[in-house]
This record gives sequence, C-alpha cells and structure tokens, in this order.
Amino acid sequence: MGIGRGRFRKALRAVLLSQHATPNVESLVRQELGWKCVYCGVSGEAERMQLDHLWPEAEGGCLVIGNVVPACPTCNSDRRETPWQQFLRSSERVRNRRDAEQVERQIDTITDHMNRHDQARKPELGQVLSPEEQALLADFDLLLSAISDGALARTGYTKKSAVKFNEPCQMFNELVRVAKSFQKDSS
Repeated sequence: MGIGRGRFRKALRAVLLSQHATPNVESLVRQELGWKCVYCGVSGEAERMQLDHLWPEAEGGCLVIGNVVPACPTCNSDRRETPWQQFLRSSERVRNRRDAEQVERQIDTITDHMNRHDQARKPELGQVLSPEEQALLADFDLLLSAISDGALARTGYTKKSAVKFNEPCQMFNELVRVAKSFQKDSS
C-alpha cells in the first residue's frame, strides 16, 4: 500500500469515527481531569493542550469522554502508538517531572476515568462503526486498490505482482470516465 492510499483510508476512518464523538468533549475532559498534561503535568496555561486518544483512532478509538485526555504537544507527539501506561512509566520527560509514586497515582486516575465512561476495553472498529460505515470503508478500499492497480497498469508498470483486477488499465479508464461524468462543471 502506498502512502497516499493509507492517508485516504485514515482520513475516511477519522471522518466516520468523528460521527461517534462526544459533543463538547474538550469541556467535559477539562471538568473531569483539569487542563494539564496527564503525562508530564505541564499546565495548559504554560503550553497549549491537545486531546490525546488513549485508544488510538487506528484501533477504533473515538473522540469520546473516557478515551481522550489532555496532553501537551510534546507528550502527545512522543507517545505515538506507545500504550499510555508504558509511556507514563518510561518517558524521560515524565520521569523528569514526576516520581514513581506520582506516576502510579496518575495511572490510577486515568484508569478510573476510562472505567467511569466504559472505555477500559480496547475498542474494535466493527463495534464502533455501523454495518453501513464498515461497508463504505470496504468499498473505499476496493476503489483505492482499483485506482492504484489501474494507474500502474496504465503507465506500463509491470513489476507489481498482486494486481487483483482483470484488465486493470481498461478498468482505470472506465473509472476515470465515470468520475468525469459526475464532475461538477466549473464554469
């Protein structure tokens, strides 16, 4: 899968997951956890806070109360896909600002936050998205594969071994023709 296809998939998944977001989630998080980084403890007045997904969107985590916490940009970026408990225990930035006892208390606080809002178990995309949304993702994936395979075939690229479509060049040309028929007239 090329970078572009992955970005399209990620963008569509994010749009679909956003339909399941908690309204006013930032203010609810502020009320419940305050507005300082849950990892390093820096204040929201010192740095601009972001909402960090405890369960990442890539794993079906939504922008819902119980799954998001305030994080400074540095911790949010440094954590990436590292499980949040592991990040709290291993981050140099956190260790410079919290002792081991404070880290364990913070893990308890975040765990309680997740439990209160039924977010303690890892979500599955299939449990979050409706059957219609899952079908849309599957159709989108098929279209992206068709476009990619067709574009490669149209340019004469023959090294791709996993072309899944018969006559990918012809299929690509037909996709382009159909797309042009639905394109809005810009004049």
